[in-house]
Formats: sequence, C-alpha cells, structure tokens
Amino acid sequence: MDIVRLTDITHPLFSAFWEIYNDNFPKTEKRNLKQQEETFIKKEYALDIYRENDVIKGFLAYWSFPEFIFVEHLAISKEGQGKGLGKTILQNFIKNNTLPIILEIEHPVDETSIRRLNFYERLGFVKNHHLHFQPPFIKGDAPLGLTVLSLEKPFSAMLYASFARKQKEVIMNHQY
Repeated sequence: MDIVRLTDITHPLFSAFWEIYNDNFPKTEKRNLKQQEETFIKKEYALDIYRENDVIKGFLAYWSFPEFIFVEHLAISKEGQGKGLGKTILQNFIKNNTLPIILEIEHPVDETSIRRLNFYERLGFVKNHHLHFQPPFIKGDAPLGLTVLSLEKPFSAMLYASFARKQKEVIMNHQY
C-alpha cells in the first residue's frame, strides 16, 4: 500500500477521498468543502491517502503539534472495511511517531461505539477521563461531547488543556 499526501482540493484523489469522508462521518463530525479547503492551508494539518493499485483504501487526517499528535479522522473505504486495513494504517502511524497520540470517539454507549473503543484499545489506546467537548464544525451547532483516548497512558491535565486550547484556536478557529 502506498501513501499519498493530499495538500489541496484540486488533487486528482480528492474526490475519492471526499466520498469516503462523507460516507464515514456524520455532519457534526466533519467539515464542508470550503472548510476543508481552508484546513489544507494550516501547516499542522496532514491528510494521508492509503491506496493500492491506484484504488483508495482509506485515509488518516491528523494534526501535529510540538507536544502531541491529534488523529482527527481515520476511515476505510466500503470495499476495504473488515480486512484489517484500519489496524494496519494506525499501527504503522504509531510506529513512525514518538509524540503522544490523541484521538476522540463517540461516548461508548451502543454496540458500534463500544466496538470502536475496543478497536482502539486493542491498538494500545486508553480512555482519558477529562470532560471533553469538541468545538462544533458548523457555526451555531452545540459542542459535541466525546471521549478522548491517548496512546498507552492517560495524559496529564496540562497536556489535555493544551490539546483543548489548540483544538479550539488552531484546528477549529477557521469555522468561526
């Protein structure tokens, strides 16, 4: 599987990425096209496309900061689901990064969200007990209560405060 970094919406693979992105995330957890275009400008943002034989299998979107990496979106194409690709992508990402890795998931309250938590726990992520609300992607929407996970060990209140501040000021600031 090869990795292609997308840097703008004019890239030939963007439309295939956009379809997978929209198929995998609810409106409250994703950007619109204009917001995505603006996000590419941010130096901290990266969008890696994973493909095999010129077919997109999935993607990983993340933000790199000096003290942590925030995995914002991970998704696998419908055709690629159930084949261990998400596990492979995340394991390789973890192996190639030394900073603490943070991600968010829906609160584990139903079968799907519990399965998602179990998936991340098998890869070494643990739940953090910081009360967390993701700022809304859409102006006027309410913040979204999510569970924060981190790789191997819970992170400190100081690191959480830095993450929450950067999420509001850097990651989501273009939304307002």
